[in-house]
Amino acid sequence: MCCNEVKDRLVNENYLQQIFEGAMIVLAFTGATFTDSWLGKYNALIGSIIFLIFTQITIIVKESLIKDFYISWIFDIFGLFFLSLAFCIQMSCEYCLAGDQFPLYQVKERKKIFSSLYLSTTFGILFADIFAHLIWVSKWFSKSYSLLLSGILMGTMSLILVTILWCKKFFFIEHPKGSALLEIFKCILFAMKNKLIHCSWKTPKRDHWLDWASEKYSENNIKAVKLFFRLLLFILPFPIFWALVNKQERKWDYQAIQMSHILRRHQVTDETVENMFSAVILFLLFLMELILFPFMEQLGISFSLIKKMVIGMLLIFFSSLGALILELKIQNSAGMKPNSRQSFLKVLNVADSTFDVILYKNNSHKTTKIIMDDMYPNYDAIDLDSDQDVFQLRVSSSTWFKKEEILLEEKTIYLLILSGKETLYSITLVRVWRGGQMGRNRTFLGGGGREKWEDFRTVHDDDFFPSLLQMKEDYEKPENGLAHVRIFNTLDKDIYIMLLVDTFRLQKHNGYSPQLSIRISRKVNLFYMIEEKKEVLQLKAGLLKFGSSYLLFIIQHVPVVKIHKVKLVQVKSFSVAWQFPQLFIKDLGRYFLTISCMEFFYYEAPKGLKVTMTALWTSTLYSSYIIMNFVSYISLLPEWIEYFLISCILLSIITAFFIISYYYKESYRENPSSEFTIIGNR
Repeated sequence: MCCNEVKDRLVNENYLQQIFEGAMIVLAFTGATFTDSWLGKYNALIGSIIFLIFTQITIIVKESLIKDFYISWIFDIFGLFFLSLAFCIQMSCEYCLAGDQFPLYQVKERKKIFSSLYLSTTFGILFADIFAHLIWVSKWFSKSYSLLLSGILMGTMSLILVTILWCKKFFFIEHPKGSALLEIFKCILFAMKNKLIHCSWKTPKRDHWLDWASEKYSENNIKAVKLFFRLLLFILPFPIFWALVNKQERKWDYQAIQMSHILRRHQVTDETVENMFSAVILFLLFLMELILFPFMEQLGISFSLIKKMVIGMLLIFFSSLGALILELKIQNSAGMKPNSRQSFLKVLNVADSTFDVILYKNNSHKTTKIIMDDMYPNYDAIDLDSDQDVFQLRVSSSTWFKKEEILLEEKTIYLLILSGKETLYSITLVRVWRGGQMGRNRTFLGGGGREKWEDFRTVHDDDFFPSLLQMKEDYEKPENGLAHVRIFNTLDKDIYIMLLVDTFRLQKHNGYSPQLSIRISRKVNLFYMIEEKKEVLQLKAGLLKFGSSYLLFIIQHVPVVKIHKVKLVQVKSFSVAWQFPQLFIKDLGRYFLTISCMEFFYYEAPKGLKVTMTALWTSTLYSSYIIMNFVSYISLLPEWIEYFLISCILLSIITAFFIISYYYKESYRENPSSEFTIIGNR
């Protein structure tokens, strides 16, 4: 197997995500056990920061020195390993170390510090998203700048490490006293062994099978083991719950793409909407923590931790119901179409380089920067001064740029395709809709803007060439069990697509097939042949979703076939602002659930197992990726049915959790000063 084939397989398979999620699950339990038994919370927190510094060092070495693909892949593995070592117990150690600074009776103070940690983490994520987006869209982004950014992050982490070490004298540090988990396992084994020895019918029965360990272990030890099993029972529903929530969040992202992004007559990008919603939600949570929750406590309105968990899960469930209602509204709303003196333009980049696309109107300084998204590209609204306007198109990369002229007409939707490799690039302008009517093919040759009517023809040069062709973009839903596919050939050779009923010839340089109706399955494979050769090759289209339309771009055929798949999304007139209520309800539910669970497991966990139990709960956040591989099979269903199924499964999980919590008694409320100890026998 050649290097390029290995590289393509590793890129197509999301192996880095799988390695990271799997490592987080395994290391969360082992790292937390090691922390509770020997290392301690403070030392584990220091270690997590050191591993983060090692991660940045790995990134700097890889980006600056490593050129070989296999060595770079090894550095990726090491970087993810350091990152998983840092993140697996960092959250648990932070919360448990913060909780240790307060006596058990200071419940309100501990709750405030837990809420502050959650809000500060959310603010940090929001700040990182905004900062990363600004760097990505700016002209500063380059390899040298990314190395400088990694150096700044490493310096910041080093400063945090020095600060925590200097402030050690201000912390109350509880030193571990051995492995409490090992003592639990010994107690379980002794109880099972003793029960098997006294299995005669003459032996009096005991209330619980763990009571058979009373000959060797104290009553408090046996209570702690029973508590350990009850806490494990509490954790069981969360992996499936978080998997469904994560799938629901992906549905929200896709739902936002279908909605109108025009707010107060200004078009905004997906990143702007997401950051704006996150900032407003964070501000509202901060106000609720400062004003609403203290006011409710003054009125005597309070809930136990388990009730807060149920409230958080119900809020997330209600947000999924809101997504279902919103999806039905979106499906019934009309699609957006350009108005008078306006056209829509969508840019697809299937070339082997990244470009900035800017439109100049009449050589003026007023520009329109086109934001490109490979997965779900959006339409940009272009304002015209008349029924048609000539625009100067500037396509540039970090080391190269080119200008051409294109003509845009009002009430018309265009698709701009950037394709090619190395120095052989092409710009293809496709008219997909024009006021309900279709015209003739038009081709622009050169940079002078002259035009002539003719069929679409292929031009090949060492420079960019602009061309315009027409293609009707179909927004009608395919029949049940089918998906619409249109195939583009960006190669310099003709391709023949072979189906059971017919064979289609795709001309070189952006020749395209008619709209094909393909029956959906988990893996759709088509067959093609290059330049009438006898060898038949396989084109792997992957998963095609129910009732969707796709564009498949063949961008490479040696040594392995490589395609770029784009799902066509019709933008509806329903405003994206309607997503804010359900997103706020979802984030409020996540806030309630996270804070309550961390506080609950901190209080309820036996002494010497606090980090272990909180880490087991946080690992359920990462285990959702593995479960998503099974949940993704419902992706073959229509959108509204997926929302309905997710809501039903969430409700069943919440019901099961409610039944479990109904029979559970919170031990810290019965006797807040009691602490179970596992170490030591009777």
